[in-house]
Amino acid sequence: QDPADLDRAMDACLSSPGPFLLDVAVEQQANCFPMIPAGRGHHEIMLSEQRWHDPANDGTAACGAAAGA
Repeated sequence: QDPADLDRAMDACLSSPGPFLLDVAVEQQANCFPMIPAGRGHHEIMLSEQRWHDPANDGTAACGAAAGA
């Protein structure tokens, strides 16, 4: 529950020579970004509550501006 623990764990994972898996507990109702909302495709990634990844625009678009939104 100490944010420094997460920083240390991330540093250890990223400095490892091979693949890694980091299991992180979050609040049940917390949104974790980036995320793919239910019913959306892998190309429809939310970067935050306000921003979508938009590969056609070489960057991001405001939420509601993504295809199918």
